[in-house]
Amino acid sequence: MLRCFLLAERLTAVFGRKLLAALVLSVFLAPPAQAAPPQPVNSGWTCDVRISAWNGYFTATGTLGWSGPPPTPGWTVTFVLPSNLTVQQVWSGTYTQSGANGRITSPSWGGFVPLNFGFSGRYTGAFTPPSDIRVDSVPCTVTVA
Repeated sequence: MLRCFLLAERLTAVFGRKLLAALVLSVFLAPPAQAAPPQPVNSGWTCDVRISAWNGYFTATGTLGWSGPPPTPGWTVTFVLPSNLTVQQVWSGTYTQSGANGRITSPSWGGFVPLNFGFSGRYTGAFTPPSDIRVDSVPCTVTVA
């Protein structure tokens, strides 16, 4: 504490009170450093989905990959189904649906990657593929063949 006082006294003698006051205020009134925004959990996912349709049936197959630090175990793929599509089969996951929102969660044995997953079903009328396909909120690359 004494050293700080002596340093302040010496700076005052050399530079004057106004400059010292400005220096002290700038140190204490400077805005705090901004921390980097937190990354979403499991934001290192890659996801490619290929969708095909024929004569009232459709199939969507996906491949999950990972780039980054080790992910937490488990994953969730979400998507929005048009009203004329019905999911009838899912592989490498557990399927639930609420309204138009479909959800496939990793099975207990398949929480890590790389992994293939998929779902298939029927449609009526003109085919419109599922939309907004994501893995843990990360958008998937979708190809409709």
